[in-house]
Amino acid sequence: ALRVLQHVCTQDLDVAVGRAVYTLVLNRRGGIDLDGTVTRLAADRFLVVTPTVSHTITMSLLRNAARGTAAAVFDATSGLATIAVMGPASRALLQRVSPDDLSNEAFPWGTAQQIEVGRTSLLCIRISFVGELGYELYPATEGAVDVYDTVMAAGADLGVRRAGYHALDSLRVEKGYRH
Repeated sequence: ALRVLQHVCTQDLDVAVGRAVYTLVLNRRGGIDLDGTVTRLAADRFLVVTPTVSHTITMSLLRNAARGTAAAVFDATSGLATIAVMGPASRALLQRVSPDDLSNEAFPWGTAQQIEVGRTSLLCIRISFVGELGYELYPATEGAVDVYDTVMAAGADLGVRRAGYHALDSLRVEKGYRH
C-alpha cells in the first residue's frame, strides 16, 4: 500500500501511524488530477479521503496503481460519514462532547486518533481546509446522526452553523489551498 501511494502522491507518505498528510495526485502533464488527505492507520493500512466529486477518479487511479501489486484498494465510502467541525471554537465544541484530550499537546495538527463523541467511537483527523482550527470526524454510517445531533446541540451557544461544499471551497481558496 505504501509503495502504491508513494507512486501516485506528491507528498512522502512514509510517516508514523496516526499522521495525516495533505497531498496531490498529478497527471502525466504535471497538472493536478486531485487532492486529498492520506492518513496512515497502520503500518500497512491507509485512509485516502478526496472530495466527493473526485470519487470515481480516485478509485480509478488507486486501482490502476495497485494492479500487479499485493496492495488492495477498498472503497469505504458507504461505511463512513464525514462531519467537519471547523472554526475557532471547534476545539471547545468538541471538548464538550468528548472525554478525550483534544489539546495541541495531546492531539497535534495533522494527526488522527480514535475518540468518542457522544455515544460513538470514531476516527478524528485534526486537519482543516478553511484556514481555522478544525477536525474531520469519521463515524460509522450508523452513528452519524447521533454524532451530528450531539455536536449541533452542544454548539448552539457557540454559534455553530451548517456550511455547504461551496462555502468550504470558497474558504479553501481564501486560505490559498490549491485544488
